Parts: sequence; C-alpha cells; structure tokens
Amino acid sequence: MIFAEMEETGLSLNEDEFVDACYRLYDALAPPQRKVLFNPQKSSQSRSKPAHHPRTPIIDANSAKIAAQKRSPHESVADVLLRKKQEYDQRAMERRQEKEN
Repeated sequence: MIFAEMEETGLSLNEDEFVDACYRLYDALAPPQRKVLFNPQKSSQSRSKPAHHPRTPIIDANSAKIAAQKRSPHESVADVLLRKKQEYDQRAMERRQEKEN
C-alpha cells in the first residue's frame, strides 16, 4: 500500500519517513488484516480450508540420540538436578581453592 501510494504521488521517503508511514498503516489496519501482514501464506490457507494439525512434537533422531546418551533411564529429574548442583558446587569449591593457593 505504501509503495503504491508513493508511485501514485511520485514522492520518495527517507528511512525514517518510511518507517513512520509503516507504523501509521499498521495502526490503521484491523487485527485480521495485521495478521495477514506477518503470515500471508498461513492466513490465506486458513481461509480456504481449516487445517487440523496434531499437537504431537517431533523429535529429531540426532537429538534423541544425544539425550539418550546424557540421561540414565533410571534417574529422575530431581536426581539429575541434585547431581548437577553437586557438580557445580564441586567446581566452585575447586576454583576457590585455586584462588587461595
């Protein structure tokens, strides 16, 4: 819309003027029109037919492999957090000892 208006009037805008014009245009649009600006393909698809996507996350095979190597299947989240805290405390104590020496 801004470019068409610039062509019709023969005006050229500097960067600040263009940004101001974009903000004014955005403020003048209704929410459904704003949505089209940021996601035009999804917006046009949703009008033509509603999409029903399952909400099941897909985990990349490499990510699953890395996660399996890092976690024990018998270790609970609380155990992992406790172990990580103990490791952090141990490293912090070692750094303090190095600074003292």
